[in-house]
Amino acid sequence: MSYHQGIDSISSSGVKMLVNKTPAHFHQRYAERAPEAVSRPLVFGSAFHALVLEGEAVCRRLYGDAPAHPGTAKYAAWLSNEEGLLGGLKPEDWEEMALMQAGMLANEEIKALLDMPAIIEQRFDWTDNEYDVQCKIKPDFLARDGSVMLDIKTTADATNYGIHTAVRRYDYDLSAAMYLRAIEAIEGITPRWGWIFIEKGTRLPRLVWASDETIETGSAKLERGLSIYSECMKSGKWPGYETLNL
Repeated sequence: MSYHQGIDSISSSGVKMLVNKTPAHFHQRYAERAPEAVSRPLVFGSAFHALVLEGEAVCRRLYGDAPAHPGTAKYAAWLSNEEGLLGGLKPEDWEEMALMQAGMLANEEIKALLDMPAIIEQRFDWTDNEYDVQCKIKPDFLARDGSVMLDIKTTADATNYGIHTAVRRYDYDLSAAMYLRAIEAIEGITPRWGWIFIEKGTRLPRLVWASDETIETGSAKLERGLSIYSECMKSGKWPGYETLNL
């Protein structure tokens, strides 16, 4: 079973779905395995992570040269005949990824962090004792000395406003809180949490360290999501939308 399948353990993506949608959405996606829509940004982001964190050779082994953009019938037909590939990109996207990687590594502080010995995209499982539920994480980058955890994000706007908006809108703070909670439970350490944003178009990177306030905001969301998950797991009921009086 893949990382994003099943309901016996919950990831940060699952918690976000419970917080922002309904338990029924969560159950359809993870228990009934409703297919996730394939899109160009999704495949691009995954491939870019592989390129930056694992190198070009690994990235090329996982992602091929696609004849069309993800999300099209032509792409789906191509991928169905490419055994072992997770996806593919057209030449212009490969070129853009290389330029974005170069832009990221031009930042000396970011390069020094990424050069640290690290555990890359490794799954960690633990039991959250407060809610008695099984949880899982798969951090992009955990320094082997436990000092930092990093998450790589592409963004259209790396200004202060753009970063604040993205962290709240996409619940990046929730993911940070959950990942830190996991490593504290498993390893007994609290790494410093940071995001490496790379701005599309300009290819300008930005390192963002999470404040205590940001982690606290994410923790509040996490508590709500785990509480819902615990209740649903115990009851076996996964309710949908409530009646709305408008």
